[in-house]
Amino acid sequence: MKKYVRYHPDHQEREYPRRIAGTLLTNPNFAELAQLFGGYGEQIDRHEDFAPAFGRIGIKP
Repeated sequence: MKKYVRYHPDHQEREYPRRIAGTLLTNPNFAELAQLFGGYGEQIDRHEDFAPAFGRIGIKP
């Protein structure tokens, strides 16, 4: 019976040196992505900016 080991970065480096497992992912700019598909998008950095942003698209907060 094969023994399974939970993935841990130290295990990967120890058992398979210089072989990267997985990838580093970052979130895309969703506002720009919306605009590229013809929609409206803007980035909100502060909680206080939500109500005005909703107002710009015609939604009452």
